[in-house]
Amino acid sequence: MTNEISIPLPKEAKAIIFDLDGTLIDSMPLHFEGYQYALKPWGVHYPLKTFHSRAGIPSVDTMEMIRDDFRLKDFDVELAMNRKRE
Repeated sequence: MTNEISIPLPKEAKAIIFDLDGTLIDSMPLHFEGYQYALKPWGVHYPLKTFHSRAGIPSVDTMEMIRDDFRLKDFDVELAMNRKRE
């Protein structure tokens, strides 16, 4: 099975630019802010140094690591991920 996507382009188009997170803008500060907002209901402040050390790890995996780091028994990874996206 192939997952092909067809995207119509104007005939005048001479190039397509893909922004691979962080290529055109530094999105790390926005991600950090998102983690802080997402973790607030659990009283967690995610240290900047730890955040930077986990750059490139998928957010859901990072949330699970945070759950384990802070021993959060009532932590809802899905809820935290939804808050991070707000």
